[in-house]
Amino acid sequence: MKSGFFKKLQPVEKPPAQARFKEGKVTPVVKFWIGAALLLAAGLSGCIQPPIPVVPEETRTPNPVAEVDDLAADLEKGRQNQLDVLAPSLFEAASEALAGARRDLEKGAPLKEVEGRLVNGRTQLRQARENAQIARTILAETIRARDQARQAGAETLGKDYQKTEENFLELTRAIEGNNLNKAQQKKTEVTRAFDQLELAAIKTRFLGTSRELIATAEREGAARLAPESLKEARLQLETAEAFITGNRYQNSQIERQAETSEFFANRLLQITRQSSGYQALHPEAIALGMERMLFRISDELGAGDQRNRSFESQSENLAALAGQTRERNSYLEKTLKERTSALENLTKKEKSIREQWQTEKRFNEAFAEIQGLFHPAEAEVSKQGTALVIRLKTIQFPSGKSFLLPENFELLSRVQKSIGLFENPRVMVEGHTDSTGSQQVNDKISLERAEAVQEYLVANRTVTPERIAAKGFGSSRPIASNETPQGRAVNRRIDVIIQPSFPPAPKG
Repeated sequence: MKSGFFKKLQPVEKPPAQARFKEGKVTPVVKFWIGAALLLAAGLSGCIQPPIPVVPEETRTPNPVAEVDDLAADLEKGRQNQLDVLAPSLFEAASEALAGARRDLEKGAPLKEVEGRLVNGRTQLRQARENAQIARTILAETIRARDQARQAGAETLGKDYQKTEENFLELTRAIEGNNLNKAQQKKTEVTRAFDQLELAAIKTRFLGTSRELIATAEREGAARLAPESLKEARLQLETAEAFITGNRYQNSQIERQAETSEFFANRLLQITRQSSGYQALHPEAIALGMERMLFRISDELGAGDQRNRSFESQSENLAALAGQTRERNSYLEKTLKERTSALENLTKKEKSIREQWQTEKRFNEAFAEIQGLFHPAEAEVSKQGTALVIRLKTIQFPSGKSFLLPENFELLSRVQKSIGLFENPRVMVEGHTDSTGSQQVNDKISLERAEAVQEYLVANRTVTPERIAAKGFGSSRPIASNETPQGRAVNRRIDVIIQPSFPPAPKG
């Protein structure tokens, strides 16, 4: 059938259709039928290919244990993303499916049943993610208020928190049930409840100790034994609570308010207990007890025995003595600080002098050593402030050129050794010429010669590229007369200036 079909499209007296197609000698209609024939031929050819083998369902080897672990991990991740509260019913269904799959594995149930539970669990989990996203959109403000309440510690508030949490779950379940109107109507109330829980949790965290102390004092009879102290403690607590109500996120100021409240609450408890203890005492016993306390202080301060005076007089004398002691201590402390500061300054100055002396000593040692490396006719070694200058007199370049000649390498090796005597120095290479020639040419050739020396020192790892530079001064800085050949020879020079960044390293 295949060959007959092509015979109809390819008359014997004409060239083959594909050849005529390539030559562009076929009509559009013929082109269409040729393409159709080729496609049909390809299809028929594909029909006779051997079928792809399919693995029978019963021969597959799934790994249900790994799939169970994967679902468990996804559920835990979903819990961390709050799916258990934003889509509680769906998340619970997914969790139950996982538990069922685990039970089936333990009982040795058919793998198809296990796989079915896992598929159901993943379906429920996927729907939980979708519903959670809807909840995040509709309940954005409520979720934010819930998170802030939990961060403040609202979960420790017991039934009040549990009730609000249940109302929140009702909202998310309503969204799961597509009852969006209920969620919209109730969310403001739940948001306000979480906001109040956050405020209550902050007050409990900062003022819980004060409340407990006041409550303890009240149980011990503060209302009868220390009414004024109780009034003061309650006032400080109310002041702190009012401040937190209006400034719940001002932690540093809240802490100060809480410290004041706790101080007065502690004071209340102590006064209540002292008052309770005094009830069974004779007035004289109370007076003798107070006298003993004053005398102990007086004796420690060296104020003598003042028990023949009234308690008020004793107290005033002790206060005056304490004031004098405080002033004397303040004076001594100030004097000690001044002397300590002066000693520290003296120590720093002495250290600086010693360091400077060591620096100069090492520099002079290096200077002397470098002078010994060069004959006076070769180079002049001198100090220039804190820098050392090596003026190379005999370095030679070809006339009008800037490349180094081999006979200069031995001289430059001693320059390398000189630089190596210093730790991490900065180096400046200056090029100079005589006055022969134009200024433009002299400036150019002096810079190029300085750069040639710079490149030599960098290439031989004498100094890093960022710590060396080159300048050309042409004939602008002569050190001898340019009127004589000898003077011009001296002016054609290279100056290597070494500026130590740190004290020279000790030799050896």
